[in-house]
Amino acid sequence: MCCAHARRALIAILVVALFSTMPAAADTAVAGRVIDLATGAPIPGAKIVASQAGATLASQVTGAEGKYLLTFRVGARAESQVVTLQVERADYLPQAADVVVLPSGAALRPSYQFELLSASLADCYQPRDHLVIVGYFRPPASSAADAQFAARIRDNVHGTLLPALQQLDAFKNQPALQPVARECSNARPREETHYSGYAKALGADAFLTGYVAPSGQLFKVEMWVADRYELRVPPLRATSANMNLDDPDATRLNAASGTAILHALAVGYEKAGQLAECVQVADAAKKVLRTVPAEIAATRARCQSALAHQGLLRGASQ
Repeated sequence: MCCAHARRALIAILVVALFSTMPAAADTAVAGRVIDLATGAPIPGAKIVASQAGATLASQVTGAEGKYLLTFRVGARAESQVVTLQVERADYLPQAADVVVLPSGAALRPSYQFELLSASLADCYQPRDHLVIVGYFRPPASSAADAQFAARIRDNVHGTLLPALQQLDAFKNQPALQPVARECSNARPREETHYSGYAKALGADAFLTGYVAPSGQLFKVEMWVADRYELRVPPLRATSANMNLDDPDATRLNAASGTAILHALAVGYEKAGQLAECVQVADAAKKVLRTVPAEIAATRARCQSALAHQGLLRGASQ
């Protein structure tokens, strides 16, 4: 009997010791902001929900400055736990993040900023590199609402600016690396300072927007060219006169706008570490522009130098 009592006493002691070492449940606080991915503007009215295993722990709606502060409690455990933060607003694509909650109850990361993409831009986003996005172009007051000027300018870029690049040897076996122009009339930034933000949000090397005005039987295209690398701040503004937008292959954009677009694409290949493609794109620019502008020549020189350095490193490792 004495042995049985001793065993029971030992078990009781071990149980008390185990529970005494378990951390007490404590509140977890997570704060941050919700902003528009393209403009950086705060998003009020976004719902933030903290949940675990499908159960809601806390929720809040962002205020005028897009800020939130959530406090919740998870059950006490000796190991870290994961709580999901879900952010939703009707006119934006939802977004989620995992919050790691330490045994102490503190969040491993106490602050999370969410950058939401407008639902109106969802069809414009394409998960590929080296895009030229042609955004909204305001039509002349006399034109029909369905004039589709963005699509016509996209066709011009595809027909007169990109063919020399798309036919490069670098892309024969890698068509996914070819530069592509896409139309996105829903991309309508209200401020010039947002143009680069739209390029970043849509993953575009270059973003075009502007307006179209009548010029006799033809059109004047007033264009801003922005890029996600902020190579030109403010964005380049260029005028292309006497454009035949009924036949986009018939006329070319102003040389300055062509230079800005090709420069952004060359830098895009450089940033992606596609150095041989960067050199070839810079070389192809001469066919399109009949010269190599200084900024494109400088990009080519950087890519060529990096290629040569890679060759030296490979040679040294052999």
